[in-house]
Amino acid sequence: MWETHLFYFILWLVYLGLHSALATNRIKRFVALGSQQYRLFYNLFAIVMLLGLLFLGATLESGFLFAPGQINFYMGLMLAATGIFVMKRAFRKYNTKAFLGLKAEKQGVLHTQGLQKHVRHPLYSGTLLLVTGYLLFYPLLTNLAIWLAIIFYIPFGIIWEEQKLIEAYGEAYLKYKRETPAIFPKIKI
Repeated sequence: MWETHLFYFILWLVYLGLHSALATNRIKRFVALGSQQYRLFYNLFAIVMLLGLLFLGATLESGFLFAPGQINFYMGLMLAATGIFVMKRAFRKYNTKAFLGLKAEKQGVLHTQGLQKHVRHPLYSGTLLLVTGYLLFYPLLTNLAIWLAIIFYIPFGIIWEEQKLIEAYGEAYLKYKRETPAIFPKIKI
């Protein structure tokens, strides 16, 4: 059974790697579509692949890591809900239609307020909370494979994303990067 879950883990890594690779400026220029058309294609591809992976995970025979109980049920539910809340708040800074590719995207200003005042990558923060919460809520081996793939991917995803942000915003982003943690906010005591 572990071979199946290892394969599932690898599929998640491939998906996450493709997700980042297709977002690079080099690939965007290579494909030679307009920005809006590329964004639409990118999102459709990402959604179809994600749904395929989730469907595959739901069909795999998977055992529990540990017996589910009330404590992990409620802790998982709280963490996952907090992750969704963080991601929803982070999306407030984006134009949803432009993000989805339904409207032309304009080079905006560097957002450093709201959640971005405390962490540079609140979507990754929310994702970590969501997948950790879901793993506690429903502790299957398939969910562990997803969690491990995301934990492994995020440092690379941050590096690749920040290369684009440095290219777009230059010194302003480098200053922001020096002053603001990537995923976990500083705890002030």
